[in-house]
Amino acid sequence: MGSGVFSDLTRRRLRSPGAVAQAWAARTRGTIPADDRMMIIAADHPARGALGVGADATAMASRPELLERLAVTITRPGVDGVLGTADILEDLLMAGLLEGKLVFGSMNRGGLQGAEFEFDDRWTGYDAATLAAHGLDGGSTPSRSEYWFARNFTTAWATVRRTVWVINDSSIEL
Repeated sequence: MGSGVFSDLTRRRLRSPGAVAQAWAARTRGTIPADDRMMIIAADHPARGALGVGADATAMASRPELLERLAVTITRPGVDGVLGTADILEDLLMAGLLEGKLVFGSMNRGGLQGAEFEFDDRWTGYDAATLAAHGLDGGSTPSRSEYWFARNFTTAWATVRRTVWVINDSSIEL
C-alpha cells in the first residue's frame, strides 16, 4: 500500500465533506468468526499519548507511518478488525480498508498528563449515538484510577453510565 492512498485523504475531505458519512453508510460490516475468537488490532494508542514501542519512545508518532503499518496489519489473514479513534478509523475507512472488518470505536477520555484533573477528564472520542449511526460494532472506553485521586468514584460512575448507554443501544451487538 503506497502512501498516495493516505496523502490524498485531506484533498478528498476538502472537496467532498460528506464522503466520510457516505463511506460509513456503504461499508460492509465484518462478522464474528464461528469460534468466537477474534484478532482485533488496537489503534487508539496515539490519542492517549502512548507513542512508544520498546525503547523507541516515538515509534507511533508519525501518523503516515502509523497508517501505513495499520494498512499492512489489518489486511493480514486472520485479522478480524480494528479498534481506533475516529480520526484513524475514518482514514482507514476512506482508504477502503474497513470493508468486511469488525470496527470498534474508542470512547477515549482526554486527560492532561500531570494535571490535577488528569483522572477527572472528559470523553473526547466516540459516543454511543455516533457508534450506532456509523454502524460500528462496538465501543471501548478506557478507565483508570489512582489511590490518591479523591474523585475516583465520580470518574468510575461516569464511565459506567457511558458504557450503559452503549449496551442499551440495540444496534450495537455485544
